[in-house]
Amino acid sequence: MSAITPDDLWLLKFYAPWCGHCKRLAPVLDTVAAEVESVRFGKVDCTVEESLCKRWEVNGYPTVILTQGQNKWVYKGPRTAEGIKAVTSKMLRPAVHELSTVEELAEIHEGGRQVVFLQGRVGGQDTAAFDTVARNLQHSDHFYATDDLKLLDVLFAGKLESDSPPKPPFVVRLESGEAPQLYEAGATSASEAKALQSYVELKRTPTFSLLGDHNF
Repeated sequence: MSAITPDDLWLLKFYAPWCGHCKRLAPVLDTVAAEVESVRFGKVDCTVEESLCKRWEVNGYPTVILTQGQNKWVYKGPRTAEGIKAVTSKMLRPAVHELSTVEELAEIHEGGRQVVFLQGRVGGQDTAAFDTVARNLQHSDHFYATDDLKLLDVLFAGKLESDSPPKPPFVVRLESGEAPQLYEAGATSASEAKALQSYVELKRTPTFSLLGDHNF
């Protein structure tokens, strides 16, 4: 890998030598590190680097943190090679995916993915709030955007009380099998990002959750 730069994505494991879960995670991370070339990997022994672990707000072992520049995200997904590779791949892509076809919209709305958040936008509008929240929560949530009004007509057809879809910019919560839910508050300027992030964190849980060893 090339020289370290501020834009590098790092995956850090904070651990204690006596921790059984840490020992089980070690070969998993070794596998991921051998297969993923675009991410840097590091580990911190919190029995030695106590002040460093305190600064990173580590409260249990193992704690896996993704960090890039000034941003950091605590990984809470499956402790499997597949799960960790999936989140690193996700973090290397843009935080907001642009939708351009009806097929893409159908896939995210009805294709079995749990909950996604979509912004309808048009050129020149302020999208700072949505973009900021997408970056903050990129590791755990899914964010899309489109400026294609025809796609918006398909999305809302027969699913709202009003006769016409809302005018962009707006944010909508999508869950497979459920009607779209509009976010009523403002979601454009950077000053509105905090409220939007609280909404996403509140509404990210699907009606029926997928359970596994990492969360049940």
